[in-house]
Parts: sequence; C-alpha cells; structure tokens
Amino acid sequence: MYNFLRKADPEKLLAPLFKRASDLFGINEEVIVCLDTSSIEKPHSTMMENIAKVIRSDKKGTVNGFTLISGIAVSGKKRALVCHRVFSRETDSYISDNKEHEAEVARAREILDRQGIIWNADRLYDSWFFIDLFLQNGDHFVIRAGKNRRVKVVGMKEEVNLLDWAMRLSPSSASYVKVKKQNKRAKLELSWGQFLYRGKVLNLVKARLSCFRNPLILITDLRVKDADEAMRVYEIYSMRWAVEDYFKFMKECLGSDSFQVRSWQSIQSLSSITALTGGYIYSLGAEADNKVILLIAKLGAWSGLKNHRPGKKVITRGLMWLMVSVSVDEELDRLRVDKQKLWRAIMWGTDNPDEIFKR
Repeated sequence: MYNFLRKADPEKLLAPLFKRASDLFGINEEVIVCLDTSSIEKPHSTMMENIAKVIRSDKKGTVNGFTLISGIAVSGKKRALVCHRVFSRETDSYISDNKEHEAEVARAREILDRQGIIWNADRLYDSWFFIDLFLQNGDHFVIRAGKNRRVKVVGMKEEVNLLDWAMRLSPSSASYVKVKKQNKRAKLELSWGQFLYRGKVLNLVKARLSCFRNPLILITDLRVKDADEAMRVYEIYSMRWAVEDYFKFMKECLGSDSFQVRSWQSIQSLSSITALTGGYIYSLGAEADNKVILLIAKLGAWSGLKNHRPGKKVITRGLMWLMVSVSVDEELDRLRVDKQKLWRAIMWGTDNPDEIFKR
C-alpha cells in the first residue's frame, strides 16, 4: 500500500468525484459552492515532508500542519465535490495562500462549466481579493463578514465602520425558522442595507437568530430590496450547515494521530483517499463498487455481503487502519527493514537481529 501511495496520482484518485460533479447539474440549475479552508494541525510532527506553520483552530498562535481547501457544490438535494487541495507553505511551488485558492476556484469553474455560480464562504474569505475573485465570470457571492473596515454606506455622507454600522441596523422583518445546528425552531430577525465597493453597490444582511448570541452578518452582490430577498441570502449561507459534516470529517481524519506518513506524495494521496471516503459517506458521488472504497471497507471489517452496504463506522475504521498501515510501512522502508524477515523473527525468534535489515 505504501508503494501504491508513492506512485498514485492524487488527482486521478478524485477523478470519479469530479466527473460526477460535471455531469450532475443541469445547465439552468442554480449552483451554490460552499467553500471551506481549515488547518490540518500536526503539533507533534516534525519529520513530515513540507510541514509548515498554520493558524491554530482556536486562532491563538500557530502550530505545525498543512492547509486544506474543500468545496462542495449544492443545488437542491444534489451535492458534489468540486474542490480539494492540501497545500503547504514549504513546497517549492507555493506562491501564496491566495494563489492556492485561486487555483481551486478555477478548477471548480472548469468542472461546473457555467456562469452565475454563487460562492458561499465563511469569514476567512472576507477580503477584497476574494470578492474580486468571486465576481469574475458573471458569478455571485455570499460571504460572512469578519473584518471591520471603512465603507461608504448608500444614503450616508460619511464613511463608517462596516460591522459597527451593521450592528446598529434595526430589524426589518421577523419569522421563525428551523436551525439544523440546534435542531429546533428559532426566531429570525433580518436587517439589510447597501454600501459601495469600487463604484459597485454591495448588500449587507444581518440575520439574528434567537438561539445564538451574535448575529450573522453577510455581504453579497445579490439583490436585496425586501424581506424575501434578504431571506434568500440567509438561506444560501445556511446551506453550509448541510455540508459541514463533510468538512468536519476531513479535518478530523487528516488531523488524527493515525495520519503520520512522512513523504509529501503520500500525504497528498492519503488526503485524496480521505476525500474519496468522505464522498462515499456523505453521498458526494463515490460509490461502494469503487476499488479504493472496497479496500477501506474490508480493512474496517466489512462483511463483504452484496446486500450489506458498508456504513460510516466501518469506512472510518478502515481509513484509520489504512493510515496506520501506511505509516508503519513507510517507517520500515526508511529503516531498510525486510518485512518478511521481520515477521519471521517475531514469530520464530532469531539469533541474529541484524538479518532483518536489507543490505
């Protein structure tokens, strides 16, 4: 398996998912791409190739690790993976985080082959760079605001701080919605307003849910003239919650102690296998007859019965065993250990321990 990972093409491993995404959506369907960027923290790893410093999940300083970009396209009940990239600031090809994101956005546009994609992004993407990037190709965006800056509000003479202005907006509509995270209904109050960016009018929507202490402040280029259009912006952003389980799965698996391979090729290949596995568990296009999925299921003690589809626990367990197996194989290979002689020595003993090493 280790030799397979060293030779495997991470892009080809994900080709079935991207091909499925290309074929899934009708030409006239509205497609929303939920983007997520997270740090894969490896605080105790120092020997992994291209290990770099990344921002801790609690935002308190940095830690060793890698950065993961994921993107899932959504239209109604249809979902498909369109972005997957693990990158490191220590590789020779690295230029900047923005360039890495730009490449993934370009890949998603090529896969979906359409104009008018709506990019749904969290606070990390709240910058003029991403706003300009998302507005290319006739696309649109809904981004959760995370940075305060001076803006010119439509109808006001003086520039104001964006977030301060948003917090002062009074509710213009109220309704009750079901909140997936809380699994209950909550009161939703919506406010909206307009501000200028490079001569273009952008809209701000403040969504205050009674079950959360802080409101969601969203910025978008989509039209917001009334309560229905403000609700549409909120609903587009809330689609993130339907796919967050996949993002969490990727982060937990790649951040687990089982993921300890050293070579950059193996790191990328295992990350693609993890994405493929997540694509199976969360119905993003990977099928049970995929050879990699079948191998992982068998490692997780799947019965192999045709009428017994492997479940999440079996698949996750198999993925963890795969990661452990690859890590052990890689370390034995680094130490130049002959595996057959090692197992014979373990089973039957040996008077010459040095014979387990390759000459």
